[in-house]
Amino acid sequence: MKVRRVVTGLDASGRSCIALDAPLETIAGGALKAIWTSDGVPARNDGEVGAADFSFNFDMIRRGGTAFVMVEVQPGKGLGSLGIHATNSLDYCVIVRGRLELVVETGSVILEAGDVMVDRGVMHGARAVGDESAVMAFILIPAEPVGKGATV
Repeated sequence: MKVRRVVTGLDASGRSCIALDAPLETIAGGALKAIWTSDGVPARNDGEVGAADFSFNFDMIRRGGTAFVMVEVQPGKGLGSLGIHATNSLDYCVIVRGRLELVVETGSVILEAGDVMVDRGVMHGARAVGDESAVMAFILIPAEPVGKGATV
């Protein structure tokens, strides 16, 4: 999965500019690309932008931060070690490529490229179906726990 990250900012004169234009490196065994993260809401838009990867883990969401990540799941595989899980986050997801089976406690649904999903912190899991990998873009923001609460 190739992802190019373009980030705007301000130049030394305070004018808008392209502050970063570079490919992202993969993390988490090559399945995840952290596009952007923030330490809290509202996010800060000041400061320098570096080409270093933005790391991601669920602790940052628990502490009030946000994350924009892309995940690639290989055919027949699930979301790594997560399995069926819940988070204390509101997750916006766009299926970019492939097909994904979203599994919840009462059933499942197949999502295809162009479909969107909003996970509201409930128990869920997913696996790629078909012959190609599934690529998803996620935006995660902190949320109050619901149901059984976070398992990751």
